[in-house]
Amino acid sequence: MTNEQKAIEFLQKVDDWVEDRNADLVKKNEDVESILNLSSDDINNMDITLALSNSFILFAHAEYLQSLYNKEKSVLDFCNNSIWYIVADKMENYGGQYAKWEVRYFSAIKENPLASELNRLKTSAESRITRISGKIDIVKKMATVLQDLGRRRNY
Repeated sequence: MTNEQKAIEFLQKVDDWVEDRNADLVKKNEDVESILNLSSDDINNMDITLALSNSFILFAHAEYLQSLYNKEKSVLDFCNNSIWYIVADKMENYGGQYAKWEVRYFSAIKENPLASELNRLKTSAESRITRISGKIDIVKKMATVLQDLGRRRNY
């Protein structure tokens, strides 16, 4: 079994566990894009019910993004732990006495095909985490703005 297959199997087990416990109920909503791209005129003319329902949709989307983030974080943790397990006892063979741990770490990874593949998966997961991490808070703030707008118009 290749390392990528092990990672896929690990993710499948995590997904099955989450699904069995109904912990990941929020799915992607196609209306989100139109809500996120509302013009200021659309927002100013929005009635109470629409503002609050759009707010709810955005909060649900933030939860969806958080579940994607958590999934990628579990991949990253799996890769990190697996790489360290593979290279921990081999790092002393690389670099001199005063070599930095990073030099030893990456040299050990470079020499091991399994660790190299895990490092590739780790880099991909880090990239996806970087892309999504700030979006969660922004969507929550937008949802809060719509929620506050709906409340203010109610009074």
